[in-house]
Amino acid sequence: CLPNRAAVSAGDYARQYVIDQGPVRLVMIDPAIDLSPKRTYADGTPEQAWLKAKIAEGKAAGQWIIVAYHKPCLTIGLHGCASSPQLSNLMIKLKVDLVITGHDHNYSRSFPLTGTVTSPVVATRSGIFPQGAGTVFATIGNGGHDPRTITGLPGWVAAASGTNFLPNSFGFLQVDASADRLVVNEVVTSGGQLADSFTITR
Repeated sequence: CLPNRAAVSAGDYARQYVIDQGPVRLVMIDPAIDLSPKRTYADGTPEQAWLKAKIAEGKAAGQWIIVAYHKPCLTIGLHGCASSPQLSNLMIKLKVDLVITGHDHNYSRSFPLTGTVTSPVVATRSGIFPQGAGTVFATIGNGGHDPRTITGLPGWVAAASGTNFLPNSFGFLQVDASADRLVVNEVVTSGGQLADSFTITR
């Protein structure tokens, strides 16, 4: 239902597709969305094979890899894991640089993680870290609509904001990329005291 203004490089616009912008490959997918066919990106599915291929192409081209989709699994929001745990585990296994989701109307960002969704391992707590150290998961649901609480602050959470914490900060995620660094900042537009940023280097 949205106009295609994004210079899609490959795939099926508004379902699963790729946008290449300079040093960045953005892969947009639709796990657990009520469209036909409903995709899970679970092990052995055609959509997972497509996703793996697009990530591999971007890595071979030396691009930063960002994967974005609506429903997270690794989250501290009220919805809990609303997509496939296998998908998040795949993001970690393939060392995707950044995963961006929404759905939960709060803000949360992980440290770079290895391990699995059920047993996440914090690779580093530094705000500047080398590519490949781990995958960062960011839930950017604080655009302004119907803000909600967070359910807690497990050890893998680097930053968070909800109606019950910091107090709720509204904003958006800004990603700036060059050949040797990916700089990510949460830009707060109103509310709370949230301040969050990190840098991935090569």
